[in-house]
Amino acid sequence: MKGWGLLCCISLTGWGQAFRFQETRPKMGSPFGIAVYHTDSAYARQAVDAAFGLVDSLNLLYSDYDSAAWAWKLSEAPAGVWLPVPAPMLHMLVECRRAASRSYGSFDITIGALTRFWRQQRRTGIFPPDSAVAAMRVLTGWKWMELDPQRNSVRKRRAGVRLDFGGIAKGAIAWEVMLFLQRQGIASVMVDAGGDIACGAPPPGKAGWQIAVNRPEEEDTWQRPLVLQQQAVATSGNMYQAWEYQGIRYSHIIDPATGYGSTRHRNVTVLAADGATADWLATAFSILPIRRCSKLARKMHAEYFIAALEGEKIISYRSPGFPALQ
Repeated sequence: MKGWGLLCCISLTGWGQAFRFQETRPKMGSPFGIAVYHTDSAYARQAVDAAFGLVDSLNLLYSDYDSAAWAWKLSEAPAGVWLPVPAPMLHMLVECRRAASRSYGSFDITIGALTRFWRQQRRTGIFPPDSAVAAMRVLTGWKWMELDPQRNSVRKRRAGVRLDFGGIAKGAIAWEVMLFLQRQGIASVMVDAGGDIACGAPPPGKAGWQIAVNRPEEEDTWQRPLVLQQQAVATSGNMYQAWEYQGIRYSHIIDPATGYGSTRHRNVTVLAADGATADWLATAFSILPIRRCSKLARKMHAEYFIAALEGEKIISYRSPGFPALQ
C-alpha cells in the first residue's frame, strides 16, 4: 500500500556453515516470500517447496475468490443447513468470533456482503444511497452464524451472509507456514505474506530478523528497523486509500458499525505473538479510537505504531513497548 509497508532486510550471504535459501512466489494475490537458514541446502529447498504447497492448501480454506474454497462454500450455503467443515476452518471461525468480541466488533469476518457490495460500487464509481448500505449491513453479525465444535459444522441463520477472511488469513497462513518449517527442523525462518510477516529464530549470529518500516507517504524507511524473533508483524494502511463523497473521506477498510469505510485515516503496524492476532489487530486499530487501541493492545500483549492523519497533520501514536524507529 502506498507509502507504508514492511521490508525484510536480510543479508544476501550465508553465515558459517548455514546455507541461506529464499524464494518468492505469487500467492493469495501478492508476493509470498520464505527465507530460511539451514546447513543442508537440498533439504532446505525441499522443505520450502513443501511449505508453498501448504500455502495453497490453507488458501483453499479462506479464499473468497475461489469457488473451491471453504470460505466460498460457506458464503454460498443456504440458511438453516449444517455444513461440515475441516477442523482448521472451524478453529479459525472460533478464533474470529472471539476476535470480533475482543475488538468491540471492529474486526468481523461476517462483513463479506458489505465487502463485495463496496467492491462493486468502487468499480462503478457510484456512491450508493444509505438504504443500499443499510440492506447490506443487516447481513453482518455473528448472530447469523452458528458453530458446532463437536461436529465441526457451521450453519448460517440467514441467507446472503458472506464471510471475508481478508483481515486475518495472510497473517494466520504466514504463521502456520513458519511453524511448519520449524517442525521440519528449520528454526531460522522468516515468512512474508504480502506484508504480514512471521519471524522464527534469528539468522545465525544475529539478534533477529531485520524488518524495515516505510515512513507514511515516503519511499524512505524509518532509521531503525524492527529486530524480531518468534514474533509476527502486520500492517494495515488506509491513510491514502479513500473515497471522498460530499466532503467526507471514506477509507477502503469498512467499519462494521456503520457499513461505510472508516473515516479514521491511519497507517498501522502491530507486533503480536502470532500472525493471526497481529493481522486482525492491525485491522481493528485502523478503526478504533486510540484509547481503545491501547486497551486492546494491553489485553492481547501486543504493541503498535499508528500514524494518523488528523486534519492536515500526521500524528504518531506508539504503545510503550513498540521499538523506537528513529
